[in-house]
Amino acid sequence: MANLNHNNGHIMTKNENENAPILVFNPVRCDGQMPGIVGDFLRSLDSNAFGLYQAKCDLIANHIGERGDNQCICLLADFGYMLNNAFVFYNNADPAVDTAALIHTLENTRQFYPTYTFRIPYKFAVDLTDGEWHAITGIIVNQLVNNDINVEIWHDAN
Repeated sequence: MANLNHNNGHIMTKNENENAPILVFNPVRCDGQMPGIVGDFLRSLDSNAFGLYQAKCDLIANHIGERGDNQCICLLADFGYMLNNAFVFYNNADPAVDTAALIHTLENTRQFYPTYTFRIPYKFAVDLTDGEWHAITGIIVNQLVNNDINVEIWHDAN
C-alpha cells in the first residue's frame, strides 16, 4: 500500500538512492514565468531546463498543447530524479488551480511513472487557501496514493 508522507527541506534535494526513483511534480502556469522554489532552482542551473519550460508555454500559447499537459525533463544524471512540469494553473485567475487539468495530468503522469515516488510542493508552493489545498490533497490521494503511488509533500524549510 502506498504512503503519503511530509518532508521538510528543499524539494529539489538530490536523490541519493538510485534504487528509489523520484519524480518532482511541479504544478505550473502557462505564462513562462514559473515563480517559486522550483523555478528559482531551474533558473540557477547551467542547463536548458527552464528554457524547455518556456518553449512549452510558447507552444500552448499557439494552441499546440493545453492546460493539463505534462512536460517531463530528465535531471537523473545530476540530481537523481525526473521533473514533471504539470500545466494546471490558470494564468491570473481565481481559483488558481484547474482541477480537471490536475486530475488529467496526475492520471497521465502516474501511468508513465508507476514505480516512482512523487515529490509535491506543499500548497503547490503558492498561496492556496487551506480549503483549496484540502481539496487538492483529496485529488492527490485519489489519483496517486489510492493507485499505489508513494507521495511526499515537501514543506520548504525557509
